Amino acid sequence: MAVRGAEPGTTVPGLYAVGTETVGTMHNDYYWALGQTVGWAHTSGVLAAEEIAANVL
Repeated sequence: MAVRGAEPGTTVPGLYAVGTETVGTMHNDYYWALGQTVGWAHTSGVLAAEEIAANVL
């Protein structure tokens, strides 16, 4: 879930994105709370938290 840097193959240290911000909108702007988008928000949040914890601890 690390945010990509300006140079190909790089990331911005310490910056993470979760939910539909990681892929834009999954359907369109009107259906922001479908189960699919809410599920991705939870899943990507857990993945980001695990990555952050692994780098910090």
